Amino acid sequence: MTDFVAEINPGAILVQHLLGAGLESVGNRVWGERDNPPSSYKPSSGAAICFRARGGMDDDTDHIQHVSVQVKVYGKTETQALAAARELHQVLQHPLPTSAPRVSGLKWARREAPGQTLREPETGWIFVLVFYKIMFQGANHV
Repeated sequence: MTDFVAEINPGAILVQHLLGAGLESVGNRVWGERDNPPSSYKPSSGAAICFRARGGMDDDTDHIQHVSVQVKVYGKTETQALAAARELHQVLQHPLPTSAPRVSGLKWARREAPGQTLREPETGWIFVLVFYKIMFQGANHV
């Protein structure tokens, strides 16, 4: 019997989904399972997204994982961070266009709490903190 949890990698699936969605303000500045962007990131380069799973549950019957994800959307200004957070929300709430690469495994995402604008204490970087519940399903059951 295959351990379905081993076949689901929520972080990798979400990174692939976001990069495939073509987030204009973010580009390729998406990092999974990180609290902060790497030290090479500069807000002047454009918006960025970091996320980390913070909990969830498995459903053995349907090979599903429900994962609660903490997302931080960075920007040079509060306006830029909020705009990128709205763009992220649109991508997670609506299916990708048929021309975009499909990501098996990501079934749906729902925002758990509205975004809150904050600053990183050490760097002063502005970010929007938002939480999503995302359902992932094993590749053999998509």
